[in-house]
Amino acid sequence: MVQITGKYEMVKSEHFASHLISMGFPEDKVKEYENVKGIHEFTHIGNKILMDIHVEPKYHSEFILGQEVEEKINADLTIKVFQDEDPATPDAVRVFRRL
Repeated sequence: MVQITGKYEMVKSEHFASHLISMGFPEDKVKEYENVKGIHEFTHIGNKILMDIHVEPKYHSEFILGQEVEEKINADLTIKVFQDEDPATPDAVRVFRRL
């Protein structure tokens, strides 16, 4: 498995707005999340991936490989997320550079 632990900054985002809409984001909120430029910090511990995005307000999420989790995006939106060790080809691409 690829080691992802570290801090990253986004370099580019392709098709991410349509991906957010397909996940249930209200279209009026997509602009807020589409190009978040904060520092993204990932920590991989066992089967758990922790993600912190250093923007205002700060954002924290935890994923457990092989398990569906509910991710609270904001006060109005909670989505279900599933991640396994070998993800399929994504329909949206966000390119990050390790700091």
